Amino acid sequence: MKRCFLYAYLFLSCVICGCNDYNNEVLLNRLISVQNEGDTCPYNALERYDSLGAIFEHENEYLRSKYALLGVRLQDKAFITHTNDSVINLLYDYFINYGNSCEKQEVCYYMGSVYRDLHDTPRAVKYFLEAIQVAETEANIDSAIYERSYLQLAAIYRKQLNYEEALKMSLKGLEIAESANVNSIRNYSSIANGYYYLNDTIETVRYSRIVIEKILDEGLIIENSDVIASRMHDFAKFGYKAEADYCYALLQHLPEDARPKNYLINLAVYCKNCVSPDSAAAVFHRIQESDKSIAQQYNSTQFLMKYYASVGNYEEATRFALLFSDANRNLLKDMNVEQTLNARNEFQYIRDRDKEAAMMEQIGRTRLIWAVSIIVMILLLMSLLFFHYHRQRRLLKIIMERNNAVDNARGLIQKYEEELEQSHDIIETKEKELATKYSMIETLDVELKNAEDSIKRLMVQNETLTKFALMKKFSAGTEDAAEIIAKYKRAADGKCTLSEDDWSELIAAVDCVYPNFTSEINERLKDIKLHNLRICYLLKIGMTNPQIVNITGNPPQTVWYRVKRIKEALGNNR
Repeated sequence: MKRCFLYAYLFLSCVICGCNDYNNEVLLNRLISVQNEGDTCPYNALERYDSLGAIFEHENEYLRSKYALLGVRLQDKAFITHTNDSVINLLYDYFINYGNSCEKQEVCYYMGSVYRDLHDTPRAVKYFLEAIQVAETEANIDSAIYERSYLQLAAIYRKQLNYEEALKMSLKGLEIAESANVNSIRNYSSIANGYYYLNDTIETVRYSRIVIEKILDEGLIIENSDVIASRMHDFAKFGYKAEADYCYALLQHLPEDARPKNYLINLAVYCKNCVSPDSAAAVFHRIQESDKSIAQQYNSTQFLMKYYASVGNYEEATRFALLFSDANRNLLKDMNVEQTLNARNEFQYIRDRDKEAAMMEQIGRTRLIWAVSIIVMILLLMSLLFFHYHRQRRLLKIIMERNNAVDNARGLIQKYEEELEQSHDIIETKEKELATKYSMIETLDVELKNAEDSIKRLMVQNETLTKFALMKKFSAGTEDAAEIIAKYKRAADGKCTLSEDDWSELIAAVDCVYPNFTSEINERLKDIKLHNLRICYLLKIGMTNPQIVNITGNPPQTVWYRVKRIKEALGNNR
């Protein structure tokens, strides 16, 4: 029962974990969808983002941090100025410790963006450089953020009047954009701005033309209308009227609400250099009415003051001179405020840097103490190891001496074993030779036995033939016994053939020596035929089967068969 509860608990745990993982993946996908929309339509994405707040409020820390970081990103995309760094500081601490390389890069970049909006230039530069460092040292990074980090640094350096460093940042950003195959229009525009502030007319115009070509090729006129307005300004400023007119035509085709914020001031410069002072004055009047910023009021009142003085309308010239004086005073005041703020930020940065340096010095001292302690411990440990080494070496020497004695004993044993093994080999060799000789003796015994059997048969034959030889004559006109014996020996060897007379002499001789042989044959073999009778007489005088084959000329199988039947009939008694 307990096991069933355990299995049920494990199953429910797996199901819950699986559901949590699935829920996390779904929520992350929704954030990615809002982020993608924010790259093109940030205001619409902000509305969707606000609607997700209640969902992420009770999720885990990672999802809440991802949601908050997306809010900072969308606010930056929508050009909404950041007013404090409390949120981004918390996100920075979290993602630097627990985030992946892409999240670390993103939080560093938006940390720099927040301090850029807070006019804290040193910290902004620091975190943009940190975002670049993450991109250069880790894998799986966001190439677009990598490229925009350089663009942000270029803008900051231009604001600090460090135009050469700004141009370097813009060129580096272009290199990254082209290698990562991301949109490079802003990079080319930043490079054109860099050359413009360095008064390099040729390079400014060249890169401005590249920018316009890329905008037209990609069909991103509305998205880059501010870039087109800036390029119209540069073309007009350097006297490239045809290019300036083309940019003006592109902007004129845009709806009124799609024109960029920098349209009027750049249009005024275009009209001043390429159209007429009257047209420029009309545009500056529009700027006076629509843009109350200090910089625009300063530019418009300065131009209008000079314009009305040139046309002889001194009343208006005086009015705009007074307005210009107020704008100039406000501009100086704003510059002083900004310089004061920058100085305060610089002071804060230096103080934080000094505090960090003091902290690092303290850490260095702590590390030094730890290093000295570790060195002392290492020396003590080395002393112990040295003592232990000498002790082990002394013991090892004793062991080696004993091992040498054992090795010598083993050598003697091995030597005796080898000699014993050689003795065994000699014994085995002798045993093999003896076995060979026994085998030869057995073979000779068999051959001797066969020879004895042959001798016995020959003795029987000779005995019978000798009996024949003792007879003087078998009948009238019969040959000498020695000739008969010689004839039968030749016939047995297959050297001659017996005639009917020779057979008659053989039968007469056997009947003379064995008077009862013929009657015995007739008694046991009824109606015996002549060829079988002759075989009986040949057997009686001791002829073997091969000899009978040679004498009769019959096939061996026939002879063997007939001999077998005769012996069975006679009871093997010849």
